[in-house]
Amino acid sequence: MKKSLKKKLKIVSISPQKRRKGRYTVHLDTGDVFGLSEDVFISSKLGVGQTITRSELKAIEIKEGAASIKNSALRLLSYRMRSKAELSQRLIQKKYSSNQVISVIAELEKKGYINDREFSAVFIRDRVKNKKLGPNAVRNEIMSHQIPPEILEENMENIYHEFPQEKLILSIIEKRSKIQKEKNIKERKKLIDHLKRKGYHWSSMQPILAETGWLDS
Repeated sequence: MKKSLKKKLKIVSISPQKRRKGRYTVHLDTGDVFGLSEDVFISSKLGVGQTITRSELKAIEIKEGAASIKNSALRLLSYRMRSKAELSQRLIQKKYSSNQVISVIAELEKKGYINDREFSAVFIRDRVKNKKLGPNAVRNEIMSHQIPPEILEENMENIYHEFPQEKLILSIIEKRSKIQKEKNIKERKKLIDHLKRKGYHWSSMQPILAETGWLDS
């Protein structure tokens, strides 16, 4: 919006936007025009003929900026759960003010729209149950979400208790054994490398490999 030198700004017209439902266009006597979301318009209690100061206009602009960030955040959350770090990064990528993003994120977290404990539990369970990933791989995949260590470790412990590593490793070995029935040094190395890529430690896989006869070759 173009800046005016006038200290008092008079609202000459307010009209609903035709192409964007729930938004209003406000015209000032300076020729300046700005748009407002319905929530900000109602809370600001603006009316035709009303005069506002520059500081009041600035406050409305800040409020509108926060509303825009919140709407973007809620749209992103409507598609799927997101961590606090991921949502913050996506909003900052949209060129929103980082200070306003921090404020909106704090509000959404307080209201329960963002919950890193719930997000990380869902994230980890999906990788463990559906992809049969081990701890190393899960930690690598979730690293960018910046989950607090105490929350991450608690969820890791609970979910690997629900889906024991021994059973996950055994299911991977059994599936691979159906494809490659011959147990030799070459195939054993391939299997061990596969389990490592899946994120398992040698200490976890060794007993299962021995039990299934893969260490006898």
